[in-house]
This record gives sequence, C-alpha cells and structure tokens, in this order.
Amino acid sequence: MKDLLSQYVKKLSKTDFESAHKKKGQYKFYGIPDSSVSFLAAAIYSFQDKKSSILVSATNTDAESLFREALSFLPRESLAYFPGPEVIPYDYARYSRELKIDRINALARILNGERILLFTSAIGFLKTLPSPDILKGKSFSLRKGEEIDQTDLIKTLVGLGYTREEICEEFGRFSVKGGVVDVYSPLFTDPVRLDFFGD
Repeated sequence: MKDLLSQYVKKLSKTDFESAHKKKGQYKFYGIPDSSVSFLAAAIYSFQDKKSSILVSATNTDAESLFREALSFLPRESLAYFPGPEVIPYDYARYSRELKIDRINALARILNGERILLFTSAIGFLKTLPSPDILKGKSFSLRKGEEIDQTDLIKTLVGLGYTREEICEEFGRFSVKGGVVDVYSPLFTDPVRLDFFGD
C-alpha cells in the first residue's frame, strides 16, 4: 500500500495540482468513493511535505474509521485523531477515558508543532478550545538528569488536576512512595517513574 501511495504522490507532483490549490489551501474532489478517502488524504499529506493536514468528517465514528484506515498508508506518528464531544444537548455526561486521551494527545502534538494528518469530526472541529497559551500553561516537561524539587513537582501535578492515589493505575493520577513518584500522563501508555534518590 505504501508503494502505491508513493506512486500516487509522484503523479500529483507531475501535475499542476499544487498551483491550482496554493492560494486557498483547500482541496476539493468530487465523486470519490468512501473507500478512497483515507488514501487520498494520506496522499495529499505526503505531497505537502512541510504542512499538516486536517480531514473533517461528519461524525466521530467516520473520523475514527478513516484514521484507522490511514494507518495502512502512513506511520502512526504521522497521524492523530481528535474526537469531538459525544454529549447529547442538555444532558450532563463526562468524556470517556479513551476520548480524553485521544484529544489530549492530538492537542499536545499540535502545540508541539508536529507535522500531522489530523482526523476529526464536524463537532470536534467546531468545538471551542482554550487559547494555545492557556493550553501550554497546563503542561510541563521533565528531562532525564534535570534537577527538580519533589514537593514542587507534587504541587504542580495537583495544580494541573492530577489526583494522588496509593497506586497509580489510571491516567491523570500519581502516587508517592518515599523518593519515588509515579505519574500516569495521557501521553504515555504506561505510568512514568521518577526517582528522587540521591542527587
């Protein structure tokens, strides 16, 4: 499939495809079968070697389906899925765990300036978000060998909405056992262990 994609991208580069769409930054195609949408999105993303692309579908289900299909054409690190809220109007409901993780991961990658092909739904695209500065203020990063005070780290985690637990088993939680702090960030599949032993 990836060979087929590279051949198609070469064909696009031989046409006036880019100049025809350069001003608008949007691509319009007609009569595309549903089974070809993810392939075409992957081809356009590959053709634009420096820009991110976004594909907006009618529903979260459609967007997720296209995202999963695109995994056949592009590596996972090139793709992101940003679901919209699945909430019935006037009905209080929380975001599901999986939905939160997908949204946080996609936003983190966008804020980090990564080049991605983003799949979202109409409600995900239209839903208002806080400004980039506010979102960046709700995160922090640590590096191996960096010096940080354990008490300051715990205060930062609590300030960001993390909950302290005896055992760190779900994202958004952390635990403290002496000089060891376990943190479960939604950006990782497993908790991260921070060891404050020694210097």
